[in-house]
Amino acid sequence: MDEELKRFVELERQRRERSERPVSSKPGAAEVLPDWRANVGQADEYMSLFDLDLRITFMNRLQPGVPDVVGLPVLSCIDPAKHEMFLQATAAAHVSGLPHYYETYGTGPGGRPVAYRSWVVPLSGREGPAAFASVSVDITHLGRVQEEHRALEAQLAQAQKMQALGQLTGGIAHDFNNLLTVIVGSLALLQASNVTPERVRELAQQADAAASRAAALTQRLLAFSRRQPLRPQSIDLRVLLQGMEQLLRRTLPASITVSVEVEPGTWLCRADPVQLESALLNLAINARDAMPRGGSLSVVASNAPADGQGSPAQEGLSPGDYVSIHVADTGTGMAPEVLAQAFEPFFTTKGVGLGSGLGLSMVYGFAKQSEGQARLFSRLGSGTTVRLYLPRSASGISTVGLPAVVPGTAGSGQLVLVVEDDRDVRHLVCEMLGRLGYRTVAAPDASSAQHVLASGQDVALVLADMALPGAMSGADLVSGLRRERPQLPVLFMTGYSNDAVSSDPQINDVPLLAKPFSEATLASAVAEALRARAR
Repeated sequence: MDEELKRFVELERQRRERSERPVSSKPGAAEVLPDWRANVGQADEYMSLFDLDLRITFMNRLQPGVPDVVGLPVLSCIDPAKHEMFLQATAAAHVSGLPHYYETYGTGPGGRPVAYRSWVVPLSGREGPAAFASVSVDITHLGRVQEEHRALEAQLAQAQKMQALGQLTGGIAHDFNNLLTVIVGSLALLQASNVTPERVRELAQQADAAASRAAALTQRLLAFSRRQPLRPQSIDLRVLLQGMEQLLRRTLPASITVSVEVEPGTWLCRADPVQLESALLNLAINARDAMPRGGSLSVVASNAPADGQGSPAQEGLSPGDYVSIHVADTGTGMAPEVLAQAFEPFFTTKGVGLGSGLGLSMVYGFAKQSEGQARLFSRLGSGTTVRLYLPRSASGISTVGLPAVVPGTAGSGQLVLVVEDDRDVRHLVCEMLGRLGYRTVAAPDASSAQHVLASGQDVALVLADMALPGAMSGADLVSGLRRERPQLPVLFMTGYSNDAVSSDPQINDVPLLAKPFSEATLASAVAEALRARAR
């Protein structure tokens, strides 16, 4: 036997002994037949015979201009880069008595890529393998088929993406046009000369309510796109769900029974408690609509470690520790075609005007942005279960449910630097702060803000938008302030995302004010920022 083949055979035997795989004592290949050459001589595939010394004894096809290779060592006819693959396959075939294959890739005539799958088949003699047959099949076309399949899949995914985008933009346009009709119409009536004071208040309230609904819609869109500002905390679900249980009972009719359970030993999870409560409330409302004649809703929290190879319920989860919240109802359930679209934005089975179609998509976006997962299980007539997976908190102390400090909301002449690139928003914020008892100085960008700070003015608080134009963002501005003036209170405002905050350890504890906000919300945020920095 060829010495190099002996080495690979020994390695293969050792590998099989380590894996405790039995070696076949009866090779499955046929005995070498005298008329083998005649049977395969006209085959389309490349076929050859070689002995235990790895010398070629037969070749059925010779390329034009290539000399006869019979009698030559097999390795002399194979690309040196492929020697190891060939020897491994041959050794495996020798030890197991079964065929083994390897694949090679190269360049054919005209520079076209080619691929071959080569089988090594042991041919038995009376005392074990006496020779080997090699069969090489051109599999280049299989690669082309796979490429075409991948291209079709990509086209389908793009078409589905465009369909979802069209559904999303159409839904946004519909809802916002309704809201803008109320706002624009109310403002137009306010400008009329014959409007009574009572009617002015009514119109202002209508416009305010429509604006609040628009704000809620954008928050749901941000949740779906995973761009809403989140403030994750360590959450003890026993505390949070206990507080929500009464809210759920008040929200749902008496015909629906509610049960809430947190299994003993359930870990703390890390998420935004406000958004988690909103997600659970959305699921409860969906469950209510699916049970018009009553039923039951159960909320169960438990530990859910994931190893990346778990059940289908954990599909999409990275390995790690999670806490799961199962929200299950006994409602009408969903047909398969509805279930497939349930997480899509603006998809709803409710009547016109009865649902925005953003509830489940918001839940999904919140879970993914929290580095968790949302899974949906339902059968028509058998109810629906939503499983939320949230990452386990590294902290052993819950920060939810602790008594909050309620600061005073009136200013006493403190100077607030407002950094905002939108002129109308800048003027409005300054006006609201003035009404609250603060003095203000405004800057349209980070560079202008730096000049104000360098001027020696007694700035008590910097209120900065995160997405400022120019080379320096609001996050960059505040990061520099934290190094140079660490005692200066700072408050962010944004209408988009807190990604920049969480990515910079210098500013990941800066409080965040989400746009749009009311005067009352602004008052609380500014007062708390001033008090927190003073503590």
